[in-house]
Amino acid sequence: KELGRISVYFALSGVSTGGTSSGSGGKTGELGRIKTELTAELGDILFDSLMLEMICRREYGLGRFDAWEAAVAKVERRTPYMKEWGDGSVAQTAQEAEELWQAAKIEEKKEGCLDTETVQTVHCRGEVDLERAPFWGIPQKR
Repeated sequence: KELGRISVYFALSGVSTGGTSSGSGGKTGELGRIKTELTAELGDILFDSLMLEMICRREYGLGRFDAWEAAVAKVERRTPYMKEWGDGSVAQTAQEAEELWQAAKIEEKKEGCLDTETVQTVHCRGEVDLERAPFWGIPQKR
């Protein structure tokens, strides 16, 4: 996670803010270079994530979609203001959204949202609602 942040930071470290860059490419050339570098860095992060997921499936018996479902459940718990799955909470600003996110994290730590018996993530307020599975791209049947 930290390595990914560092990689993206270095990819962005050459970004100029405003104006055009010197050289024949100008601003368009600079943006193209940045896009190419970001694409490469994101590809590296994706590759590392997929390899780690594959190793965990092989070595620890995780199901094919366990990590995906865990990520979906986490996002849904931490963003209750989203109309697609939310509980009616309201976040008018980014700060309010961040406060809801942090409050959910604290609650997760108190309640423990991982069922270690089955290595399946469970929603802190009940099982993951599979009706929303198509929204997230999770297959209905495994």
